[in-house]
Amino acid sequence: MPSFRDLTGRQFGRLQVVAKTDKRNSNGNVMWLCHCDCGNDCLVSSRDLTNGATQSCGCLRIERSREASKAKRTVKICPVCGKAFEAPPTGRATCSEKCERKYRAQAHKGVSNRWNAESRRKKSAQGLTDNLRAGTPAAKKSPLAGRFETNQEAKRWVIKSPEGKTYEFKNLKLWAREHTALFGKPPGDRSAGQIAQGFYSAYMAQRNVGEHHTLTYKDWKLLAVKTIKK
Repeated sequence: MPSFRDLTGRQFGRLQVVAKTDKRNSNGNVMWLCHCDCGNDCLVSSRDLTNGATQSCGCLRIERSREASKAKRTVKICPVCGKAFEAPPTGRATCSEKCERKYRAQAHKGVSNRWNAESRRKKSAQGLTDNLRAGTPAAKKSPLAGRFETNQEAKRWVIKSPEGKTYEFKNLKLWAREHTALFGKPPGDRSAGQIAQGFYSAYMAQRNVGEHHTLTYKDWKLLAVKTIKK
């Protein structure tokens, strides 16, 4: 049977052993109460102390991680406000979300998302079946299925902008299609779909459904979603 080694008073890295405790870890090693140079107390096994596996309460690992992260960051100049900020080389281009929205709005200013006639013709020829050709125009004209506030799937949404302005409307995607500029996005169905999906995710998060966890979208708050009575 190995002899007992009293580690009281010994220094291991940043840890000074204060006293032996009655506790043991899953491997049967004695746990020692240690005081770290940073001021924290912790329990460490005799094995981890003597083999150098643990040299602090955890502060040393955190400091090394921060230093490594800082070494990978570079100083950038925000193209919107001119402020210097640190970010990874492949990280964002602006210093904040507010500047990011302005930057996107500037980047998309004057950019058209409309297809020319030839592109529309080719895309139409790729995917439209005879049934779709007959059904799609009718669906677009129908107040129950098309891009109308009377769409049977529409709900009444109440949202608030980062500036505090409240918007209340029916049919989220229709509203998003008409207000893409508020989110720094170009006009078009793709942008509208992204905006609508952002608020829908916030709606599902409020209901604690699925893997949705974000309660806001681009600093816009979802205040209420009401089902429209038929």
